[in-house]
Order: sequence, then C-alpha cells, then structure tokens
Amino acid sequence: MRRGEISFAERLECVVRLKPDSEACELLRKALHVIDVDVRVPSPRMVPPLKLPPEPSLRPSASEVPGNPSLAPSSPTPESRPFELRALPRDEDEGFPWPWESEPELPPESTDRKIPLLEFLLAPLARTAILTSALSTRAHEGALDVPKAVETLAQARPLKCLPRLPVPTLRRGIQLLVDVGEGMLPFAMDRAALVEAIHRLSPQVDLKMFLGCPSRGAGSGARLKKGWPRWRPPARGTVIVLLSNLALGGPRLSFERALPAEWLAFAEKARRAGCPVVAFVPYERRRWPRSLARAMVLVPWDRGTTAGLVRRAVGPGHEVEP
Repeated sequence: MRRGEISFAERLECVVRLKPDSEACELLRKALHVIDVDVRVPSPRMVPPLKLPPEPSLRPSASEVPGNPSLAPSSPTPESRPFELRALPRDEDEGFPWPWESEPELPPESTDRKIPLLEFLLAPLARTAILTSALSTRAHEGALDVPKAVETLAQARPLKCLPRLPVPTLRRGIQLLVDVGEGMLPFAMDRAALVEAIHRLSPQVDLKMFLGCPSRGAGSGARLKKGWPRWRPPARGTVIVLLSNLALGGPRLSFERALPAEWLAFAEKARRAGCPVVAFVPYERRRWPRSLARAMVLVPWDRGTTAGLVRRAVGPGHEVEP
C-alpha cells in the first residue's frame, strides 16, 4: 500500500510530543527522511520568559473590613502610579491648553429661521412719490398766474376768471385694472403690493381684473362661466391705471395673449372718454412697442424708476380736456 504525503504540521506535532534527545526522535528523523531540517526543540535558554501582568488582588479594602489594618491594601509604588499633576501651572506659563480653551463651546443652534426680505420692483421709499407723480391729474387751482393775466390785460381783453397755475391732484379718482393672466404670475407679490399702495394713496379706487385686454371684459368679482362684464370707461378725468405686461411676456400660444391692435383700440376709447391711461410694465423700454408708448404713458416697473423720471414724462399732472 502506498504511503500518503506527511504534512509539516504532522511532523511538528510528532517532534513536540517526543523528547528532543530520545531514540524515538532519531527514528522519526529517518522515517520522515528529514536531512536539512532541524527538528530539535529549542532549549529554554533560547526562548525569553514571558512576563504576565500580576493577578488582581481579591483582598478587601480597609474600609470594607474596619478594625483590621493588616488587610488594607499597600500604597502603590511610584512606578505603578498613574500620571498626576504635581502643581497647577502659573499664569505666565505659555502653551498650556486649558480644558475650556482646547475645545471651545459652540453656541446653541438657533431655531429661528430668518426669512429673506423680498425686494419689490418699486423701491418702498420712493413708491409713494412715484405713484403720486404718475396718477395725478392737472387742476388749475394753484397760485395766480401773473404772466397770463398781464398778457390778457395787455391785449385789452377782459378777465372772465383769474388764471391760476396748475397743481397735481388725485381727487378725480382712479380706475385700477389688474392683469391676472399667466404672464403676470412671476410678478404676483409685486402686483399685490402695488395694489395695496394705490388703495392707501387714494380712497376713490375702482378695482377691476381682466385677462388679455380690458376690452374683452373686466370685473371686480370672481370670473364666472360667462366671463366678466364688458368694460366701460369711467367718468371724465379719472385716471386709468394698468398693471399688465401688455402681452410682452408669458406663453406665446396662450389664448389670453392680446395683440397690440387690441391695446391701441382700448387706449383710443379711453382717450375719447377723457381718461388718461398709465401702464406699469415690468419689462425694459427696448421691448415696448412704439405705437403703445405714444398711445399711453408707460412707466417702467423696475428698481431704477424714480419720481423725477415719472415727473418728466407726466409733468404737473395729466391734462384733462374739459
């Protein structure tokens, strides 16, 4: 029968179980045909002794066995003592990390979340002045116009009434038309703020909403299936204020999008009724149609708009034909 291969682990186990100097170890050498490998177990002098930690003492402390000082634990040697601070550091010592300096305490996390302020298109500080300049009409109720009176008398004409200088006024009222179409959704917050500012400016405000163009219908309540009633111009001298993009933005294929011809027809109808039209447009001037800029007063609804800019465009107020 053929002998199987003997592994190195089996050889090592045989050498450990036998004594190094016995005859059986020599026979094992010949049986395993070991020539170059020394199977002798090293002597105890070649192996350094292993130092084990001392076993913990199970003796009770002196506090547990009162009146028996012989059972009290012995004082530890300086080598076995843990590190202890011999003296507190002085103030002039540098580089000593105090515990409260090594890890600074972080402030508690605040639960209050600050909501960022919304920047409106019209600056709040200049909003009242801009609206007053844009929505005022001209009334000849100011001081006496001396040059005009002298000119009339110099031509030997009678003074039927004393000529007076024009002053701006808001007593004729305002009709506020607000575009609630898809194109004005990005400006919903600014639109609401401007409507509130106009209501604070004048108590005589007739608020109406529309889609596309006011000529299609405008109303103050909810839009029913039949739509809002037909728009009619207000009394003569009432300023018509539009908060709309004039179809300059929004979906191009939307049915709400009005053509410039509709806006021109609306402006012509308002002019015949003696009502000036002012439109606050949230787009830059280069996008305005020239025909609409000539038919009505367009005010840029933007942070760069100032009261002086509007006053130069309107003057001392909109002229109302008698």
